[in-house]
Amino acid sequence: MRLAAASILAAFLAGGWQAPARPDFCGYWVWNSARTEAVTGTTPPQPQGVVEWTITQAADTITMVRPWPTGPEQRYVYKLDDTESENTISTTVYHTRSRWDGEKLIIEGTMVTIGDNSEVTGTMRQVMWLTASGALATETTRRGGARSGVAMKPIVNGPFVQVYVRTVRK
Repeated sequence: MRLAAASILAAFLAGGWQAPARPDFCGYWVWNSARTEAVTGTTPPQPQGVVEWTITQAADTITMVRPWPTGPEQRYVYKLDDTESENTISTTVYHTRSRWDGEKLIIEGTMVTIGDNSEVTGTMRQVMWLTASGALATETTRRGGARSGVAMKPIVNGPFVQVYVRTVRK
């Protein structure tokens, strides 16, 4: 037993152990109804808003950008070391932490939207992975409440899955 443990330790110290490879999410991705249906088994509704992402990835961050028809592009930058990231999109502020779970990237945290006479607060969780065919799959869940004046309306959104295919930008 001691000999086996010593052999494993020696291999580790000699560089025989390597961290698992992380998926490469880099690229230009466009939502695909057929691929989404293949993963979920149901006919997906058309996602709200723009259905494309440009993703860049470094060892310590991932940046996701999408155009938005009614304003500036939406840009999310997530740290990949489970420390807090803050992203402000219009009037919504996201405080998230991101971590790897095998070949899946887990992004979870809180969101707050403040309007003139309203406030929406809640939690969000997004899981990203590459399918066997190389498509990008995302599963998103949002929970929280919307306050208008003094009334609070619960919000439950998801989980829902969307699948994107890597393509060449036109």
